[in-house]
Amino acid sequence: FAEKFEDSITAIQVAEQAKVVNEYEQQVQQVVQSIEVMRSKINANIANISAGAEAKAKELRAGAKRDAFALTQGMKAKKYAELKKRLGFNSAQLQEFFKAQLLQHQGKGSKVVIGMSGIGEATTKTKDEL
Repeated sequence: FAEKFEDSITAIQVAEQAKVVNEYEQQVQQVVQSIEVMRSKINANIANISAGAEAKAKELRAGAKRDAFALTQGMKAKKYAELKKRLGFNSAQLQEFFKAQLLQHQGKGSKVVIGMSGIGEATTKTKDEL
């Protein structure tokens, strides 16, 4: 009888310890799940911040390119106006001047035909004839 009684008490103690162990395991799983939820929220926040930063960077780059293009075009217009004034040309004469400059820089043997007026009568000549 004493041995059965002792076995019974041992079984009760083992069951109580198993219950406590199970409770602790449940608490550990709850903490692990809470950590995973927090990790997911943090990753979502990081993704949102990164996407916003990337969009802002693209916007800034596009604005910088636009501003650089506007500055370049403005400076070209200013310098062409200064050249036109310095040479005493009107717009048509400046255009003819650039055509002549282009011809001077063409490679030998290439044929370019242009029409120039305002100097005597209108003529059409190839580069080799000039």
